[in-house]
Amino acid sequence: MKPEEELHITSELDAIDPPTQTQAGHLSIEPKKKRHIVRGIIVTLLVLAFLAAAGYIGWLLVKPLEPAKQAATSATTAPADTAKALVDDIKTEMLGEVLTTLPNGGDTPTKSYGAPAFRPDGYDFSVWATEDSGFASYGAQSTARADLRSIETILKERGLLLTVLDPGSDVSMYAADYQSDDIICIVTDQKPMTISERYTVSIGCADKESYVTNAKTLAPYFAVYKAESGNDSSKVLMGGLRTKASTTAGYSTASISIGGSDYGSVGGFAGLFYVAPDNTIHYFTGTQSQLLCADYSTTPIKKAYLGESCYDATNEAATVTL
Repeated sequence: MKPEEELHITSELDAIDPPTQTQAGHLSIEPKKKRHIVRGIIVTLLVLAFLAAAGYIGWLLVKPLEPAKQAATSATTAPADTAKALVDDIKTEMLGEVLTTLPNGGDTPTKSYGAPAFRPDGYDFSVWATEDSGFASYGAQSTARADLRSIETILKERGLLLTVLDPGSDVSMYAADYQSDDIICIVTDQKPMTISERYTVSIGCADKESYVTNAKTLAPYFAVYKAESGNDSSKVLMGGLRTKASTTAGYSTASISIGGSDYGSVGGFAGLFYVAPDNTIHYFTGTQSQLLCADYSTTPIKKAYLGESCYDATNEAATVTL
């Protein structure tokens, strides 16, 4: 039955009042004024409400879904893509004088910061990064304190985890390691040695991927060093590979800086290697100074280092001979 028909029938029934008893005992029919009008209005309103509800439900069913709005991420908490991007962001927050290199008067500028060493996954020794980024901030003590807080706050906000390497003292500087899955940084806070000097806060960072290239290059030398040197190789840091063709055909030499991988390790030296004509790498020795000629004790070593400077038995300058 249509709503219009239901409304019409109801109105007609409401027009007939139920019979009432008169004082004379006769039945009479008396219309109740306005009652049928009120019922008609109520029914009409109910029908309109039903139609409106049905229309809204239908609109919801056909309404296209809107993508959820993503919360905006502030610039200070967004993960840095690279070590350089991270350092550049931090640099803008510094109050002190920011320098990436120091004026030393030479052709090769000296970095104002120290970059961290790192052992990439899959290797048993640590290396330096092929590329790093950093700076030092110079200023009064209050400036240095503020810059250190800014550096460490940003690093933590970017998700890098803190490891304190040295809490600092009157004779040592504060140093902390910060790492994420992709980036490693070292932060230092150095007190001035004299009253005229400024406080120094520095940060050096590198992408962990940038250590892999050096590790791959040095891995054959580390394997030989571990097998032939007789030294503890559990915490070794290698870097600064230099190779040179020997005077003797088929031979070459290599020098690698070798030290401890723990922060603050001392006692590094130059590890000397040579490569024979069959491309086999051999470890020769480690040294912190020029060797005696007598140290070149075997024929293969003499061939590899033929003509190199050394000191003879009287401590006079000489060269390696066969």
